[in-house]
Amino acid sequence: MRLDDHILGMSDSNNINVPQPQQSNIKSNNDNNHLSWIASHSHVSQITNNSAILDGDKGPIIEYFKLAGVELDDESIKLLPTWSQIQLIIGDEPVIYGLDKCEEYRNNIPPLRRMLGAAGMFNSGTNLATRLMKDNCAIPERQNEAIRLYDQSKITKEMLGIRWQVPWGKHTPVNFKYIHTAPKNENITKDDVLPIVTIRNPYDWMRSMCKIPYTARWAHQEGGIHGEICPHLVMTKSTSNNKIKVNLRAKLAERWINYDSLAHLWNEWYGNYWRESQFPFLIVRLEDLILRQYETTKIMCNCAGGAVPKPKSFKFAIDSAKFGPGHGNQEERTNLLKAWTRYSKIEVKSDFSDIDYEASKEFLDANLMKMMQYKYPLSE
Repeated sequence: MRLDDHILGMSDSNNINVPQPQQSNIKSNNDNNHLSWIASHSHVSQITNNSAILDGDKGPIIEYFKLAGVELDDESIKLLPTWSQIQLIIGDEPVIYGLDKCEEYRNNIPPLRRMLGAAGMFNSGTNLATRLMKDNCAIPERQNEAIRLYDQSKITKEMLGIRWQVPWGKHTPVNFKYIHTAPKNENITKDDVLPIVTIRNPYDWMRSMCKIPYTARWAHQEGGIHGEICPHLVMTKSTSNNKIKVNLRAKLAERWINYDSLAHLWNEWYGNYWRESQFPFLIVRLEDLILRQYETTKIMCNCAGGAVPKPKSFKFAIDSAKFGPGHGNQEERTNLLKAWTRYSKIEVKSDFSDIDYEASKEFLDANLMKMMQYKYPLSE
């Protein structure tokens, strides 16, 4: 299991730790690019006791690990990608769609009613987004009201404005927003909740769906061919001019919905948000939630008028079981390391078959790929 898959499985916790946030303006750029700020400080070459082998371009990443409470040994540092490699793959800053609607949301929803809730397709990072927000984000007005009314031991994270999911269900297509309600959300005004919609590079996402498909169902085998075929977007007898799609169905909002292929599920689920929805929401990349936890969480929280602690007090998500400060055991260090080292590896055609790779380039929504700054895998 890759660590980004491991992190995705983080379960929610009932442990309440009321954040003491520093209010910030979403338009401010003072510390909006946390790792870039680190990179501008040359003294990071002294951040470990074993700094003789430090590659200067790895300095920002090592400082990130240090802030997360994880000390790396020399062997671990050698495995790290460089910051230049990370930037080449995911760009110079977080890519978040929908920031132009933040002011509309804040103007229309009074502070004491504002809430954030995660939404996203399976294997896209909804649990990670929720954990980062619950551990670090609070709506100040809601926090002050909760402190005024309750003993701190009884304050829940929902009281501070952070919900586990959107009221219509985090995996539910958004076109069901007003006709489907998830359990325990019957009394929530749906438009009060700002959806934080997580998205993942579709090639990584499809490989994860091959391992854990949840309620998605499609053929993984063909007669006369040994073993499983995945993502199996088209039949193997397909040609460039005649691609025979492998249809898929997924149970969402308590009903089965049909899609032309796994790639079309990705297109349509997110297309229902960015192409059709007029209300405020954010689409946030999983890659930024993993590799730029502080700055991405801050932007999400600020959009709703919330606030996060300063970097040294920020609670980083280390793995599925452990969060926050502390050096962690060897397993934790290995898991966090995997989340970074996988981005230094270039996989030709994302390990897809030739015909699935060709079909993916045809099927995936090119506009959505461009909007989220996702790149197609190398062909050779």
